[in-house]
Amino acid sequence: MAVVIGAVLVVVALRSGPVAWVDRPATTAMINAQVPQPLPSPPPKTNAPPCSSADLAVTREWPDGVDGALTIGVTLRNVGSSACLERATPSVVAYSSRGPHIKATAVQLLPGTQVANTAARAEVSVQILMPEYCASDPTGANLGLPTYQRYAMTLPGGATMTLAGPDVALPCGLEVTPFYSAAPQPKYAPIYLHNLNAHVVAPTSVDAGTTLDYVVDLSNPTSRAVRLSPCPIYLEYGDYVPHPINLSFLLNCQAVRAIPADATVAYRMEMPIPKTIPAGPMRIYWGMIVYGRAFAQTVVHVKSAGG
Repeated sequence: MAVVIGAVLVVVALRSGPVAWVDRPATTAMINAQVPQPLPSPPPKTNAPPCSSADLAVTREWPDGVDGALTIGVTLRNVGSSACLERATPSVVAYSSRGPHIKATAVQLLPGTQVANTAARAEVSVQILMPEYCASDPTGANLGLPTYQRYAMTLPGGATMTLAGPDVALPCGLEVTPFYSAAPQPKYAPIYLHNLNAHVVAPTSVDAGTTLDYVVDLSNPTSRAVRLSPCPIYLEYGDYVPHPINLSFLLNCQAVRAIPADATVAYRMEMPIPKTIPAGPMRIYWGMIVYGRAFAQTVVHVKSAGG
C-alpha cells in the first residue's frame, strides 16, 4: 500500500519484486482497437420552421482555402425572434466577361459540420468551393481559361446576393455546400489510464548481443485505483541510428489488474540489444501507446560484443 504523510507520497511494496515481463507482442490491430471512440451523441435538432429571407442577414464573407480548393465562405445570422432551420443548398452562379456562366454543383457537408436549427442571434454558414485540380485539369495550369470575378448566390426565399470573390479561372467548376453550423466536439469517457506516471530504472550499461533487463515503475498519484483496462500497450524504443530498436508489447495485466490509489507498481522489462549496435550511449524510451501520458526515458551505455 501507499500512504501520504503531509505532502510526501510514501510507497510501500505491493508485492515481492517487480511484476514479471510477458512476451506478448502487440499488433497494429490491437493498437487500433484501443483508440478511444467518441460517446454516442444525440442527433442535431431539425424541427424549427424553415428560415425566410427576412430571418437571415449576412454578417461576413471570407476568402479561404480548404482541401486543395479556394473558398468563399458566407455567414448569416438569424435576426428573427426564434429558431429557424435552413437545410437547403443555395444556388450559386459565377460570371465572367469572357466566358460562359458556371453554376455550382451541390456537394455534401464538410467534416465537422451539421444541419441543425439556428437559434435566434445564432449563425449559419455556407462555403463555395473552387477546386484547383481535377481529372480535366490535373496540373491546375488554367492556361487560356477565362477568369471569374462575380458570384451570385440565391438565398432561401429567392433573394440574391452578389459576392466579391477572387478573380480566378474555374477549370474544375464550382461547388457549394448546404447551409451548416459547426458540429459539437465529440465527447469521450474519462480515461483514467492517463493519470499514470512512468519512471525507468535501468542498469548503467549493457552488452551488445544480450538482453537489457530493466524496470518501469508505474505510479498512480490519484485518490482512486486505476484499472488496467483495456490492458495497456507500451512501446520500447532504442535510439540507435540507422536502425532503432522499436518494440511494442502488452503489459502483464494478468498479474496486476489495477494500480491502487497513491501507489506504485514495478514492472520488469526486456529489450534485446542487437550485436550490431556499436559501443556508446543509447537513449532508451518507454511509453504507453494510445493512452500515452505515461512516458519515461534513460541512457544506457552499450558495450561492444565480446568486450
